[in-house]
Amino acid sequence: MIKKFALYPFAAKTTDFKVGDSVQQLITDHYGSVFVGTVIAVRPSVDKVDVQWPHQIGSHSPEDLLPVSEALGIRPTVVDLMVPASTAKGVAAIGGVPSAVQVQVVQAHLKKVAKLMKDALILRADGHNEVSNFTKVSSAYGDALSDDQVRLIVSSLYNKDKARRNAVYLSVIYDLIDA
Repeated sequence: MIKKFALYPFAAKTTDFKVGDSVQQLITDHYGSVFVGTVIAVRPSVDKVDVQWPHQIGSHSPEDLLPVSEALGIRPTVVDLMVPASTAKGVAAIGGVPSAVQVQVVQAHLKKVAKLMKDALILRADGHNEVSNFTKVSSAYGDALSDDQVRLIVSSLYNKDKARRNAVYLSVIYDLIDA
């Protein structure tokens, strides 16, 4: 009877990795990249492992990753993505899961953007063009939101391609209009 076993990296599976593991990307059959990343998600349904690298987040096939251990003397390049609780002034997260305070901050921001969207929709319905809409809305919300955020919302109301590219974000904001 033949027993199967993983010959790293060629027979690696998504189940060989877990969130928080340190990995290197395989460059040749013997060498990994100089960067060490941290596994942030394992998706067995699509046979991918998401890794936070120092310069980006990448989705990789498990065969392209080499597990790394600090016992080998290699420290992860990305040690901790979250701010330590002692310096965060009440904002703390464990294992990459946002705390209640962090969620409240994001919700408060999204509600401001939802109010902006509601006002921009009203101005558009009243017949204002994109420039006058942006001018009025940015003067009302300029202290709370950046011009780029205002520009994204207003231009998405007039430009279908921009709205399509940002559909998920805009849908979340639209759902919060009367929340």
